[in-house]
Amino acid sequence: AWHEQSCHYDPDEEDEPAETPPPRQPKPYDDLWRYDRSAEPRDPEPSPRRSRRRPVPIGRAGTPMTVSPAGTSRVTTDPAPVRAPGPIVTGATSGIGAAIARRLAAEGARVAFCGFAEAPERHVAALGGPDRARHFPADLRRPADCRALVDATLGVFGRLDVLVNNAASVARGTLETTTEDDFDALIALNLRAPCLLAQRALPAFKAQFAREGTGGAIINIGSVNAYIGEPKLLVYSASKGGLMTLSRNLARALAPWRVRVHVLNLGWVRTEGEEVVQRQEGAPADWAERAGASLPLGRLLAPEEIAAAVAFYASDEAAAFSGAAVDLDQGPV
Repeated sequence: AWHEQSCHYDPDEEDEPAETPPPRQPKPYDDLWRYDRSAEPRDPEPSPRRSRRRPVPIGRAGTPMTVSPAGTSRVTTDPAPVRAPGPIVTGATSGIGAAIARRLAAEGARVAFCGFAEAPERHVAALGGPDRARHFPADLRRPADCRALVDATLGVFGRLDVLVNNAASVARGTLETTTEDDFDALIALNLRAPCLLAQRALPAFKAQFAREGTGGAIINIGSVNAYIGEPKLLVYSASKGGLMTLSRNLARALAPWRVRVHVLNLGWVRTEGEEVVQRQEGAPADWAERAGASLPLGRLLAPEEIAAAVAFYASDEAAAFSGAAVDLDQGPV
């Protein structure tokens, strides 16, 4: 027996019998936690063992990334979407917008787009023909054209899942050289048009939320000039700063209908339009190589890389994210 006070053990002394604890009294909530497995129905045959194979994420290993508005992040290897989602891409006849339209069309979307082009039917054919793509002429500086673009898309495709506001003007101008008309025209296209398009699309997003439990996505194409900007890009920088605030405000305002909103602030991207601007400003023929030589990739960004980011943020893989201002550049701003 063990003696507590003297701290020694006497092997010749018998241990005292342990006290028996009193029986536990039943509690009124016991039945809430009791579960009788004997009442479960049992299959005559054992259930087959579940496969431990991990599913292939959408958009990887050769499976297309869906841009459907299912509102969940279901993972599937089925390459055929249940329905073809319908995005609008503005400014999609050249540069970044054209790359976005091609990417979304390649992933099964039926694309409505606008943009100035001499032969829009050529762009429609490249996106899969009139059953898969439609070009709607629109001057987005006009509020009526913003409304008409959304209405025409809904009239043809019957739904609107993704709105990509890409159309913009990069007109140069400093504080000394910018006129009132310059200011109004650039703000109308770069800032007011995305707001009016989202406003017109909202009833469709709400209706889809009521039917399917999710509204859609709005992807605004911004610029790193939103933070400061070059002196010669005064109004452009101000418009992109406003677009970033607009995007974050809408992400909060439209959350009840599960409409996700993002703004992608782009760095220097080599596009046809940038080539024209650089040559007008007297840049040498190898301006892009010189500009990209000091960057991590050794080159400027490509439109296809921006399109890949848009496809991700428009897809169900990004269903958990909203309100992001993503800087797509090769270094911190």
